[in-house]
Order: sequence, then C-alpha cells, then structure tokens
Amino acid sequence: MLVIYITAHGFGHAARTCQVLNALRSRYPQTEMLVVSDLPDWFLDARLPGVMRRRASLDVGMVQKDAVRVDLEATRLQLKRLCQEWQTLLQQEKAWLSDLPVHLVLADIPALPLQAAAELKIPNIALGNFGWDEIYAEFRDQDQVWRDAVSLIDNAYRQCDRLLRYPFHSPMTAFSNVEEIPVVAAPGADRRQEMAQRWRLDVGKPWLLFVFSQLEFSSLGQERIAALENVQLLTTGALNWRGPNVFNLDPHLESFSDLVASVQGVVSKPGFGILSDCVVNHTPLIYVEREDFSEYAILVEAVERYLRHRHLPFKSLLDGDLEAVLEGFPEAWDEPSESLTAEGAPTSWPNACGGVSKRVRVRLQKSLKPGQRRTPSLLPFVGLHKVAGAWILSIGESVRSLMVVPLKVPSKVSSIRSGYMFVPTGVLNQQRRRGKPFRNMMGAVLPEPGFGSKPFPTWAAEQSHDSL
Repeated sequence: MLVIYITAHGFGHAARTCQVLNALRSRYPQTEMLVVSDLPDWFLDARLPGVMRRRASLDVGMVQKDAVRVDLEATRLQLKRLCQEWQTLLQQEKAWLSDLPVHLVLADIPALPLQAAAELKIPNIALGNFGWDEIYAEFRDQDQVWRDAVSLIDNAYRQCDRLLRYPFHSPMTAFSNVEEIPVVAAPGADRRQEMAQRWRLDVGKPWLLFVFSQLEFSSLGQERIAALENVQLLTTGALNWRGPNVFNLDPHLESFSDLVASVQGVVSKPGFGILSDCVVNHTPLIYVEREDFSEYAILVEAVERYLRHRHLPFKSLLDGDLEAVLEGFPEAWDEPSESLTAEGAPTSWPNACGGVSKRVRVRLQKSLKPGQRRTPSLLPFVGLHKVAGAWILSIGESVRSLMVVPLKVPSKVSSIRSGYMFVPTGVLNQQRRRGKPFRNMMGAVLPEPGFGSKPFPTWAAEQSHDSL
C-alpha cells in the first residue's frame, strides 16, 4: 500500500501530487493508495476520484488571511502547538502506520509523516520544490517558536530516504538524497466553443480565469468589476462572485487543465501549481505579490523567464482596478525570454508525469520483501458504525450495493470508534467459499472526517448471525 500525505496549504501541492497519482493509477491500476490530508472534499473529488482518504492535518503551512495575505501571528500560534505536540503526534502516526500494510510513504511535503515512516523503517519519498524549514527560517530571529519549528522540521526532512525535487525550487539542503524531476502539470485542450455553450460565454471577448481560494473585493472593487464590458471573468471552486460579466464554473464539470488552456489569461498569486499549469499551456499570467513567503521571489523569477505576464498590485485587485494591466491584453504582451524544455516542456508531459509515477512505483516494489506479494485489493465501500449500542459493518462494491452485517466486537476493543475499515478482497472471497463470509475479518480502522489523526487499532470482528 502507498500512503500519501498532502499539505492543505493551498491547492498547488495537491494539484501536482494528484497528477502523479493519476499517472500511477493509469499505468499501475492495482496500486493501493490512501491519501491523508485536510484538503476540501470538493477538490479531491474532482482531482482524485475513487481514492481512499483519511482527514488529518500534520503540518501548519502558512495561515492565510485570504488567498494572498499571510497571518504570521496565527501561523506562529499554530506552530507553537505543533511543536508542543510533535512527539505525541509522531507516536500516534507511527501507531496508525503500523496497523496498515504500508510499503511506501509519499509526502508533499509535511515533515512529521516522513519522520514517522523513517523511524518505522518504512521507505519514504518527499515531493516538493521547497521545504517548510526554509519558509519558517525567514522568521527565526523573531521568536523561539520559529526556531523550534525549523529545528523539528529540518530534523525530520534529514531522515527522508529521497527527495524528488521539482523545478522552480529553493536549495532544500536538509535532504541528502535529491533527484531532479520535471514539471508534471498536464497540458489541457482548448474547449472554448464547448464551454461557451455550456456557460453562455462570449467567445468574442477575452476570458480571464481567477485562481484564488478566497478573495473579497472592496465595495468599489465590486462596482468596477461589474463595469468591465470587454472581458469575461471566470471563477471555480469556493469563489462565488456576482456580476453580469462574472461566471462561476463548476470544477466537477470542467477540467482545470482545459480551463487554463482555453482562457486568454489567468489572474493569481504566483504559486508552483498555477505557474506550472500556465507554462505547459502557454497561458499568460497576471500575478499579485505575496508577502512573508520566501518562495515568492523564486517563482516570480520563473514567471518572468517562461511566461507572458503582468504584475497587478494586490490593492488594485481588491479595488477592481484592472484596466491598466489589461491594456493590450494579451496580444501586445512580450513573449517570454525562455521556453521550458529541459525541465519538462508541454510535449514531454506524458513522459514527465509517467516518469515520476514510475519512480514511485519502483520504490514501492523495492519495499516488498522477497517473496512478499502485492497488497490485496480492497473493497471500495467498507464502513464500521455503532448504532443503538450495536456494531454494524457495511460492505459493498458501491454505495447502492451495501450489505449491512451486525457484529460482535470483543470487549477488549469496546472503546473503538466508528470509522472506515480496510478488508482484503481475497479474505472475503475465501470466507465466502467457506460459507462464512464475514467471520474473523481483519482490518485497520480509519477515522471519519472530524476524528482528527488518532490511530485506530487493528481488530478482529466476529459475525453474530451465521445466516449472513
């Protein structure tokens, strides 16, 4: 089994990791995956459907006031708590991993899971273009909390087996074994005509895609945005702006890569994910500045090298003042000075993304002991719940075909809480042939959303009705 930890700081980390995982699933469909993250369900449902998930957060990232501005004090307070609870969380995560047939841990790029895997001698890989130790190091002169966080995260990263490092990266000196990898963003298809019909867009006007998880215009900004007549503004996800020229697209109906390929420009903060998407789709980028985030300078340098671009002051964005930056858009904008080829040009994307997934697969295979078989397939829908004092197991290939089975749970595990359970399909088939399909099944229980990251024990459940 492959367990993947993804930071919930923005969507860039998840977007690139989902590309790798989807390539892995496409090439090696039998690979068992479990994603651990606190990302919103709508995002993972759209980008990584059908993969088992556990909701948990094991890092802080940078707390945001909105999609652009960082809240340093809130970040410091959350880091303080993380540092205080680090050892407890580490032991809990080790216990949780120990209860699963884990052969490889992949992280983009929380540090604590990498340390947990290393101490359990589970092979582990980090994916990223910066480390949180480097981000926090910028503030270590301000407070002991920042210094403690840098120390803990640096120590965890140093235990990592290997770093697969993307372009546009910081030094990441904590990692001793580094392998350079290309951009894995997917080139999309220009689907302007189809999108225009679906969303009643005007193909005769330029389309601007706003990529922000949260952003509120000032009252003046709302008036100015509504007054823009020569451009149409597209949003997806959590944004819900209103105006005669604003269109909120359903992310479940539109591929994000196709959106980026179909618009005339993107408005966003310079993050790794959106920069990669714009580069592989040759889409101009209007970017706003980011403060208190050391990765910003690295990414702006890449924007200036590889993209047609304009800088839009963040205040101008909030005030809806886009007219100056849209002058001559996009035909009059200068072409980029360089094209991204060696690191992964658009034409090489299938090989680039597949190559990264192959590296993960090879490491996963190497982690199996001689003679050990691949983890058996797992049923998609298996749930464990306590109803009116009785334990109920639900099993099925889909939600519509669930079977509900009453269980006798041994008293020694009476403190167990409701959650999801892994059940090897081979075990079920064997039990069916014996006529007792649900007797003595073994599984590892995972928490439902809201239960946090507490580990759940491996357990054996006895069937209470032989007729089932």
